[in-house]
Amino acid sequence: SPAGNYRWKVAAVISGSFLFSAMDLNSALVALPTIAGEYGVDLPTVQWVVLVSFLTMNALLLPLGRMSDLAGRKRLLLIGLVVTGVGGILSFLAPTLPWLYAARAVQGVGAAGLQAVGPPLLVAAFPANERGKAMGVNVTMVSVGLMLGPVLGGLIAGSIGWRYIFLLPVPVALLAAFSGGRVLRETPK
Repeated sequence: SPAGNYRWKVAAVISGSFLFSAMDLNSALVALPTIAGEYGVDLPTVQWVVLVSFLTMNALLLPLGRMSDLAGRKRLLLIGLVVTGVGGILSFLAPTLPWLYAARAVQGVGAAGLQAVGPPLLVAAFPANERGKAMGVNVTMVSVGLMLGPVLGGLIAGSIGWRYIFLLPVPVALLAAFSGGRVLRETPK
C-alpha cells in the first residue's frame, strides 16, 4: 500500500542515517595513535577527536529537538545530514589538531540534528502497532554501525590513510539528504 511504502521508506532513510552516524562517531577510534603521531601529541590529547563529537551531540540533543518542534523535523534532519557531511570534509582537511577538534564538533552538531529528529519521524510514520518493529530496525542499524565503524576505520586508515576515515560519511550523508528530501513529509509543528 502507498502508506506502507512510505513508512518503510522513512525507516530506510532514518535507519540508514543512524547507521552511518554510528559508524562515523567511532570509526576514528582505531586511528587515534596514528593521528597522535602525525600531530605530535599524546594519546590522551588526541582522544578528544572522538570525545568532542560525542559531547557536542549529547549537549545539543534537547535544544535541537525543541528547535525541530518550531522549525520542522524534516528540515532539521536534512540540515543535520548536510552539516555532518561538511564536518567530514573539514576533518579530512584539518591541518592542525584544534582544527580537527572543531571539525569534529561540527560533525557532532549534525549528528545531534539527526539523533534529535530521527525517532520522532519514525514514530510519526508508523502506526502504533508497528512502532516497536520500526524502532527495532533503527536500533539494529545503530548497533551494526557501531560494530562496522572501527572495522572500516581500521581498513581505511591502514590502506589509504586516517584522513579518509572522515570522508566515509560524506557520500552517505548526501545520499540520505537527497533521499530524505524526496521521501520525507514534514510533521506537524
